[in-house]
Formats: sequence, structure tokens, C-alpha cells
Amino acid sequence: MGPTSSGSSLALTELRYDANGFGFSKRMPRHDGYLITLSMTDVQRYETWIDGRQAFTASLSPGDVCVHDLRRGPAMFFADPFHLLAFLVPEGALREAGGSTLQVRDLAKDAVVHSLGRLLLPYLGAGAGENRSYINHLFLALRSHLAHAYSAQEEGGHRAGLAPWQHCRLHELFDRQPGESISLEKMARVCGLSPSGFLRAFKNAMGMPPQRWLRQRRVAQAQALLRQGGTALADIALCTGFSDQSHFTRVFSQQTGVSPGAWRRAQAMAAESGVARPACVPAYDVTTW
Repeated sequence: MGPTSSGSSLALTELRYDANGFGFSKRMPRHDGYLITLSMTDVQRYETWIDGRQAFTASLSPGDVCVHDLRRGPAMFFADPFHLLAFLVPEGALREAGGSTLQVRDLAKDAVVHSLGRLLLPYLGAGAGENRSYINHLFLALRSHLAHAYSAQEEGGHRAGLAPWQHCRLHELFDRQPGESISLEKMARVCGLSPSGFLRAFKNAMGMPPQRWLRQRRVAQAQALLRQGGTALADIALCTGFSDQSHFTRVFSQQTGVSPGAWRRAQAMAAESGVARPACVPAYDVTTW
């Protein structure tokens, strides 16, 4: 779509890498807006990093959407081939659609964004031409959907999900106590909510219950230690909050598809092979409407 009345515009780029071992994207420039990533394929392992710290790890499937707040300096890590569409959405564009801020989502399944992404894909780059009015219509539909489906406010002004400061408090809590048990009550307290209110807001924001998120954070921290090498699996299990090595292996294997030992060996082999890794995803080499 062309510049809106406030001068805000949406931007779209296709991000694709067909080999293993891409590594880190360049950290996104801070901006009053959001980066919406849509996975077009299965990705075995994907990581989000916020302010230089690992925040989330998961596998992706077609139609999975992640909502990143660009004020938090997000970056992405890929070990496997990937194919994404990335939408840059300024806050000014959201205000024109009746919204202002979006809930940060680590992962959500969104059939609407997936359908719109597939419709837009053939028109990237030089493919727009005389179809610009049709493309504008698709972007207006996308903007309206994002402003309402991911709005951080419900009717009456009550917050539907978690505010950015609440996300930060949760990450800080985990970073201070990575190997300790963190109760629902403690997480609710640092966010200034009742346990029931926190549980509802967390599920709205993250698309999963808090304990599942904690397990993913613990696995992400364990992966960082495994990459460094030199630490016994039993020690990694204890310092990342698992009851023992067996518990650690079971949860790690469920999330990644391989055991911690096999995962560490694969990382070491990839490093020794000298797999070429581009400096960054070519994000912001964009088509802007």
C-alpha cells in the first residue's frame, strides 16, 4: 500500500535460505513498530533473541506467526533451512486502522495472515505492476486484521495480553533464577496481576501456558551451554532447572527431536565443517506499499 495519511507504510520482504547453518540475523533497528514474521515452511529449530538474550525457541510450521516489538531489538537464529515472509508494521499504520499497540507473540497459528501472505508472495519485487490496487487491498486487509486480532487492548481499555514491561519482568525473573522453580504466583506478582489474571493474559499473549514457556526457556538456556562445550550434561540439567539428567533429556528431546548429546555433537560438527553463514538476513531489502 502507498503511504497512508500519516506517512506510515507497510513493508514486506521474503526471507529464504535453503541450506543448514544460517546462524543469526542482524539485530533489527529499534523502531516504533512491529515485525511480523510468517513461516511458509517447516523449520526444525527457530530462536528469538531480545536485547542480546535468548528469549524463545521452537519449531515452526506453515502459517506460524511471530509478532516482534522493534523497540526491543529482536534478532533471529536459524540452524535449518527457512522460508519466511516478514512484514514491517509501523505504529502509525496501526492507529489509522483503529489500533495502536500489538501484543508480542512468540508464536501463534494465523490462517488469515498465512492466506494473505500466499496471495502477496507472487507480487514481490517486480511483480506488482498493474496489480497495485489489488495489492493495496491485500495490505489494507492485513493491517486491519493485525490491528484487531493482536490488539493489546480489549473493550473498556482492559489489557488483553502482556505489556512490553511485563515481558521484560518475566525475562529478568528467569535470568535471575534460571535453575530454580518459578511458581505461577511469583510470575503473576512481578507482572502486577492476580494469578488468574496473569494466566489469562499470558495465554492471550503467548498462545501457551506459563509452564510450557518456562520449559522452552530452560531448553534454550541449555542449548547455549551445550554450544559452549565442556560442561557435563548432568550439570547442565541442574543449572537450567531440571530435576536430573533424565528429566532434562526427556524434555529436550521432546522439543528438539534429538537428545542433548546428539544435539551438541551436531553443533560441533557444523562448526568444524566451516559452514558458510551470511552476515544477516536480507531484511529491509523490501517491497514497500
